[in-house]
Amino acid sequence: DVVLLETGMGGLMDCTNVIVPEVSIITRIGLDHQDVLGDTITQITAEKIGIIKDEVPVVTTTMQPEEARNIISQTCSAMEINLYEAKPAILPENYILQGTFQEENLAIARQALDVLYPGRLSHKKSADGYKKATHPGRFERFKTTVGTLITDSAHNPSAMVELIESLKKYYPNKKPVIYVGILARKDYMGMFECLLDYVEKIYLCDFLPGQSVSMSDIEGIDRYRGLILPVQLSDLGAECRKHELTLITGSMYFLSDFYPLIKAIKK
Repeated sequence: DVVLLETGMGGLMDCTNVIVPEVSIITRIGLDHQDVLGDTITQITAEKIGIIKDEVPVVTTTMQPEEARNIISQTCSAMEINLYEAKPAILPENYILQGTFQEENLAIARQALDVLYPGRLSHKKSADGYKKATHPGRFERFKTTVGTLITDSAHNPSAMVELIESLKKYYPNKKPVIYVGILARKDYMGMFECLLDYVEKIYLCDFLPGQSVSMSDIEGIDRYRGLILPVQLSDLGAECRKHELTLITGSMYFLSDFYPLIKAIKK
């Protein structure tokens, strides 16, 4: 009935931008893919708004950076398009989706459905759908024999900051042991800084040699001695069974390689 089509990168020049949608959705914009989209929020937003079409309503979040929010608003105003800004929702504890960023995603989804089907969706059916919705690899939690394992594909500094906020909210009195694997083309130093502001040390997995970050890639390695420690992908199953709270993060590709190990870790 509905195709939810996600752009591969940006929007304006993305191959998905050949379609004219029923609604255009712009989630919170952060710094990512700077080598293609630009080095600033303003430049990246200029690419993202390329999906805005004549007479097609736009849904976004109230949590946009100010410069992005201004550009989106001005574009919609100039094109005389309806703009809907969704305020983050409160996630009930019985929802599978959790995490502060999912509060934004749920609100955007609700608003988009209201735009598509005004007054046509029953409250019960939509509530059941939100309750059952899943998002593998985004603050996904598993029970293990010793505690909890969390996987999250945060792969840029802004996503890492949001992940840490979720950890502080859901586990205020506990900090996880963190295993991270990051593609070398990403801002890995920025992500390391985010993580090391939160915990005393992290474990780095060079899961895809030649494409993922290794210890030898770290700038000023002496500064991080004892703070960033190497770990092998093959050892992660055993490592995760040691800790009450464990986080696997840094790249969707890293999670993809890690997921076959979960069956042996889960309770």
